[in-house]
Amino acid sequence: MQTAPFSFRQCSDKLHAWTQNPEWTHQTWLDEEHNRPLESSEDSWRLLERLHATNKHLWDLEDRVRNPALPEKELVALKRAIDQANLTRNQCIERVDHWVLALLTPVEHLRSGERNYHTESPGMILDRLSILHLRCRAFSEQSDMEARHQQSQWLLQTLVHAADQTLAEVQAGSKRFFMLPELKRYGQDKRQT
Repeated sequence: MQTAPFSFRQCSDKLHAWTQNPEWTHQTWLDEEHNRPLESSEDSWRLLERLHATNKHLWDLEDRVRNPALPEKELVALKRAIDQANLTRNQCIERVDHWVLALLTPVEHLRSGERNYHTESPGMILDRLSILHLRCRAFSEQSDMEARHQQSQWLLQTLVHAADQTLAEVQAGSKRFFMLPELKRYGQDKRQT
């Protein structure tokens, strides 16, 4: 379980380490973990790593689906794989929300009478941080993308700072995270006829 106080900076540092580590490959991680259902007792860092690996998997799938010469059959298969990965991604975001909120005392998160909400949940924030880390890595590998890499680095640092400011407001009781119910089911709600 989490031993140090939670911060988005700490999570961003983990995401950065995974993204920059040449031995960390999302595919190996996904091969081992992808078909295993999420468990309510999932270790928090493992859950964040699963979210990050799923985002990298989505990144790669979306790159492949943009190929204009892709045969229709392969396109359909990729679209289905994207739907499945998005389902996993949304489930991870929801679990991350529960993980972070469990770290906050009820008084910090649910001070009665307060309605000053932050428009993103902790899981949504970490999802954006994950994607920004992937974007920074992709731009750093392309010599003609230096300006975009610098802009993405600035955006990443700004988001981490703003998220930790919001977290401080939540911990002080002046703001609450807005928790959205999972609405996107990616084919999971289809009725049998």
